[in-house]
Amino acid sequence: MAKHGGNTKAKTTAERKASFLTVLSRKAGSVTDACKAINVGRHTYYDWIKVDEEFKAACEEITESLIDNAESKLHKAINNGQAWAICFFLKCRAKHRGYVERQEVSGPDGGPSMFHIVFESPKEKP
Repeated sequence: MAKHGGNTKAKTTAERKASFLTVLSRKAGSVTDACKAINVGRHTYYDWIKVDEEFKAACEEITESLIDNAESKLHKAINNGQAWAICFFLKCRAKHRGYVERQEVSGPDGGPSMFHIVFESPKEKP
């Protein structure tokens, strides 16, 4: 609560949500940090998300903006010829062209693998 000229006025839920969205953007999408900054519990945030589609959409838009920013930096790294970025991009976006990391498991000399599976009964509590 804030005091203004002797009057005590509680922030409305709408004002708290607006403050949360501003801080969420500044805190790079960290819900925990935004909640702490405006003194709102995480449960309150999740309650808002459940009942307020407009608030939920605004939170999702902040997250999408952060993803867009990261993607633009990835593309910049690709354009600068950074091998890690090129490799990452191809593994994520060019799987259909064979850019996939796979591990093959085989037995001795490339032969078949044998597996032994043991099922145990749950142990009784003392």
